[in-house]
Amino acid sequence: MFLSKKQKSLTYYLTHVKQRRADYISQTVYERVRLRCVVDAIVSALYGLEFDDLRWILHNCDHPNEKLKEKEFCRTLDPKGFWRIDKELDPELRQTVLTLVAFDALLGCVAAAGGDRHRGIEAFAALNDGQGWLIPETLRLSDHGLGHDERARQPQPVASRLGPRFPEDRRPLSPEEARAECERHARAILGDAEFDRRFLNRPADPAPRPETPCNEPGDRDSMKGRIQQKRLFD
Repeated sequence: MFLSKKQKSLTYYLTHVKQRRADYISQTVYERVRLRCVVDAIVSALYGLEFDDLRWILHNCDHPNEKLKEKEFCRTLDPKGFWRIDKELDPELRQTVLTLVAFDALLGCVAAAGGDRHRGIEAFAALNDGQGWLIPETLRLSDHGLGHDERARQPQPVASRLGPRFPEDRRPLSPEEARAECERHARAILGDAEFDRRFLNRPADPAPRPETPCNEPGDRDSMKGRIQQKRLFD
C-alpha cells in the first residue's frame, strides 16, 4: 500500500509538470540539475526521511572545493561517499547540496499541509505557478545548516552560474500556445474535415461515390452477378 502511494505521488509530480510544459525535456545544465534535485527530494520524502537523515546520507558534500583538492583531507572521508559528486564545483552548485535545499523546501510544504506528505508533495509540485521548485538565485548554506567556512555564511549566486533554464532558441510555451501548436499539427495530419469531425463534433462532408456506368448489357449482367454472389455470403 505504501509503495503504491509513493509511486502515485511521484507519477503525479511528473505528469503535473508535463501537462503544463510542452517542452519538458531538459536540454540545459540548469534544468537537468533542477529535475534531479526535485526527484531525489520527492523520493526521500516518500521514504519518510527527515532533513537530518538525508543530510547524513549526503554528509561531507558541503566541504569547500579547496579542501576536497587536498589528498590528505580526502583520505579521511568515506571513499564511497557522495562527496565525490561535483567535488570540483563550489558547494552551492553541487547537485547533492541543492538536493538538500530542495528537500528542505519540500518539508516546509509538508509542514504547511499538516504533516501529510502526499499533500505536501502536491504543493511542492505546484510552487511557482505550477513550475515546481526552482533553483534559487542566491543561496546561503548556513541557512540550511550546511557549509564549513565563512563563505557558507554569505549569500552566493547560484541560478545565474548554471546558465539559462531553457535554450535561447526555445522558450517555454504558454498553455494557450501549446494547445494552438498541437491543433496545428493535428490539422496537418488529419486534414481540416477529419479534425472538425473528431474534435469539434462537426460532421464531415461525405465524399461523392463514383457512379458505375451500366449502359452496356454486359455491364448490367456483370453487376447482377456480383450482387447475387454477395448475397450468397451475407
